[in-house]
Amino acid sequence: MLEPKNSVKRILETDHPTPYSQITTYSDGSASGVDFSEATFYDEAGNVIEPPMDSDTDLITPLSDGTSDGTWSSGSGYSCVKGVKVLGWYSYPKIEMSFKADFCTYVGAYDEISRVYSPYMNVFDWEQPLNQGVYRDKETSEYSAYGGISAKVRRYEDSNATLEHVYLRVQNDTYWVDSTFD
Repeated sequence: MLEPKNSVKRILETDHPTPYSQITTYSDGSASGVDFSEATFYDEAGNVIEPPMDSDTDLITPLSDGTSDGTWSSGSGYSCVKGVKVLGWYSYPKIEMSFKADFCTYVGAYDEISRVYSPYMNVFDWEQPLNQGVYRDKETSEYSAYGGISAKVRRYEDSNATLEHVYLRVQNDTYWVDSTFD
């Protein structure tokens, strides 16, 4: 994924005393964001715990632009999430594409995405078929595991259809959103 030029990061306001939300807004009006304000975190024994915070940044540690929600579980050497919402959007003309996914990261082993589901699109018009799925379920030594959605969409009535995608990528014990919206 290329780094966006002239991007601006800002913290969203939430009802929580700690920064559970973050959004990246780009110079062309597109944005991607993350919100863990409704996520539930569990320890190895299945007990609900406080979200892990990075003491250097005061940000929740499993923070990745473009994802929100989900139920987290973690233990010695692994972290898993079910139902994380992955999204990308343009603010004008408004286009939004999102889906939910389940994935795990493993210290010293290959990370994986097990499921992509509940696709959502808010666009002027789109052409069939909407493609969705897990395209590489496990990372390799060279490539990330990834899955998501893509479709040819029209931003407004007189525009040509363009191929847009939102993918979740998982590799090296981390995850990120790869999309045409950034």
